[in-house]
Amino acid sequence: MSTLGKFSALLALWILPLTVSANARWSPETRELHQKLVRAQGKATLFGHQNDTWEGSFGFQGWHPPDTYFSDVLAVSGDYPALYGWDLLDISDDLRRHIVAAHARGGVNTISWHMPNPVTGGPYTDTTPALGTILPGGKDHAAFVALLDRAANFLDSLRDSQGRRIPIIFRPFHEHNGYWFWWGLRHGTTADFAAVFRYSVDHLVNVRGLDSLIIAYSPDATPVWQPFFPFEGYPGDDVVDIIGLDMYGDVGRDTLGIINAPVVRTKMTEITQFARAHGKLAALTETGFEGIPDPQWWTKLFLQTLDSSELSYVMVWRNAHENASHFYAPKPGHASVPDFLMMKSSGKYWFNRDWANSRLDQRSRRKTAEFR
Repeated sequence: MSTLGKFSALLALWILPLTVSANARWSPETRELHQKLVRAQGKATLFGHQNDTWEGSFGFQGWHPPDTYFSDVLAVSGDYPALYGWDLLDISDDLRRHIVAAHARGGVNTISWHMPNPVTGGPYTDTTPALGTILPGGKDHAAFVALLDRAANFLDSLRDSQGRRIPIIFRPFHEHNGYWFWWGLRHGTTADFAAVFRYSVDHLVNVRGLDSLIIAYSPDATPVWQPFFPFEGYPGDDVVDIIGLDMYGDVGRDTLGIINAPVVRTKMTEITQFARAHGKLAALTETGFEGIPDPQWWTKLFLQTLDSSELSYVMVWRNAHENASHFYAPKPGHASVPDFLMMKSSGKYWFNRDWANSRLDQRSRRKTAEFR
């Protein structure tokens, strides 16, 4: 990137309009969700599952009647997860239906975005450099804004039965400290990334008027053999509400199937301490062990390794309908089901009914005010 380009990115970072404080930019419903998450701290952590009612061992939900919502988590535990993960890559009327249904049963929705590359139109794995050319004045800015507007139209269409926008934990540009997505720091500068993140939030909130977004920042835990620098490119407290981490390598994938508990605790402590210092909530925004080969994986990670009192939610990845071996929540009959139920019965992790029926008291209003 040229010296002029680097200067422009830095300038954009500082002159972009600051998003107003979270309380001011949220609807009453969004503010109440955030405050409820604050009040839940230390009581329980929400259990989440990506694409929970969208796909799984039952196949693809679109193959079934529109008024049915199958779920592997429901099938093995008797309840849906408290938090449902989705992705804007799947924008459709059917996805909207699942998000609205999850909200109606009292669940929390979080949405990530495997955004196409604005420069080439290719997939999110097309690492053609883009961060330096999509900001205002860049040659690919219009293409980037078109993507943002498509996302805004969909997010705005997520409404409850009374026509109110459904609160969404929105998690853009995840795992930016990795190299596998076009927005990764290896394909641009930290200033570019921070400016693109800030511009995106400003456009969705201030230009498009979305008052339903709780913004999550979620770097990757990085492979076990690489340095861990999760806050390079952090876009600023005024555009982030939740500090998360995506972690796969240390919980079995890259560690010979063994949870590297000391490393997991060290990395999560860095995340939770940063969150606390900046007045944010903390979460393990993605995790899991594909195929769950260890039948005791749930209690080893969730009960023996993680400090649930520090986390708002933990979300495992999807159960693919097109690949029988690609699953992160137990399927009916899987060897880890008893251990999964033991984790659930601990009471440290809430599922849908736990969260929907909770009577979190209001005495934590003073604590709520500490979060900004």
